[in-house]
Amino acid sequence: MKKKDKNILIIAIFVVIFLLIWTMSRYEMSKKNAAELKEAATQKEMTDKKKDINQEISAEKIIPTISAKELSQKIATLSDEITVIDMRNIEDFQKGHIKGSVHIDNFDVSRPTRTIIFVTSTGNEDLLMTQYRNLSNTNTVLNLTDGIDGWIEDGLTIISLDIPQNFENINKIQFIEPRDLNAINTTPEQQEKNFILDTRRSGNYEKGHVPSAVNIPFNELEYRHKEIPITKKIYVYSTDDEASFRSGVLLYDLNFIGIKTIKDGFNAWKEYGYPVATE
Repeated sequence: MKKKDKNILIIAIFVVIFLLIWTMSRYEMSKKNAAELKEAATQKEMTDKKKDINQEISAEKIIPTISAKELSQKIATLSDEITVIDMRNIEDFQKGHIKGSVHIDNFDVSRPTRTIIFVTSTGNEDLLMTQYRNLSNTNTVLNLTDGIDGWIEDGLTIISLDIPQNFENINKIQFIEPRDLNAINTTPEQQEKNFILDTRRSGNYEKGHVPSAVNIPFNELEYRHKEIPITKKIYVYSTDDEASFRSGVLLYDLNFIGIKTIKDGFNAWKEYGYPVATE
């Protein structure tokens, strides 16, 4: 074979090898691109599914809302049919809350009600979901739009359980001595026309209380205040002078005007040796 022909053959072999390598590399590259495209499509499909699921969950999470104005109107006209539950921490609740509301720690789930209104600081419904699922099966449950912050911004009033003995609050109270209460609580006729309210904890009440007194603990006064008859003269006491003072002021803020608060509370009643009931 001539040298020229030999060189041509060698070149042809290199060309063929190069074409084979190039073809195989293009084939492998196309396979890789196809796999990447398939993986990308799969990931997009999974992302879309997750998005749809999240949207479904979000749709399920949405609690029907009520505005501050609407709630204010309901409280004024339908207070017997609604229960306002404050979901914030107890310290914030005591500093200021919607009049007549109950803190979640003191809410009795067995107590019948028609409509429940949830209150948070800003209306964040994530804080409400567990309670919403538990209560929405048997009650109408609503979430206050923008929470207590929105309520205050709308200029609506709040009530506080932090009750200082300042000039304003002192003017809300009319103290009487334990002997004055004893004097009007000796006969069934007197007991019938008067209402004596014990605002201590139920355990303390059961250990001993003023005869004919009815127990509504201080922390339950707001949402149970309808149990207090406005047609009777109302006398209130708690453990001591400070606690009795707070109970008297709270009742005044709940629109019970002219009530009598027992000076020094049940401690003084016992100290003077007046009758104590345990039934």
